[in-house]
Amino acid sequence: MVYISLLIIISYIIYSIIKNKKIPDSLSATYYDNGIWFSISLLSSLFLIIYPMLEITPENWKFLAFFTILGLSFVGFSPDYRSNSLVDKVHTGMALFGTISS
Repeated sequence: MVYISLLIIISYIIYSIIKNKKIPDSLSATYYDNGIWFSISLLSSLFLIIYPMLEITPENWKFLAFFTILGLSFVGFSPDYRSNSLVDKVHTGMALFGTISS
């Protein structure tokens, strides 16, 4: 499942670069070029990796694996961060939270 998750996210990034003929400023910025495919690829990749992450993480650190998945899930569910300040705060804050947790 880890390899499938990796394949999904790498394929999405390659698709985005080829489609838009440029390297995006950030993964989140690709939402404005690719629409719902950003959320679909990020969330499907995350959901495939939940079990392996929790399985390999030591018991005392499982909360960090959960926080990583939670944070990045919020990013996938709030992709339109340019629409208003609340969505921007949720998207940016949870991206940071997920990144630090990882």
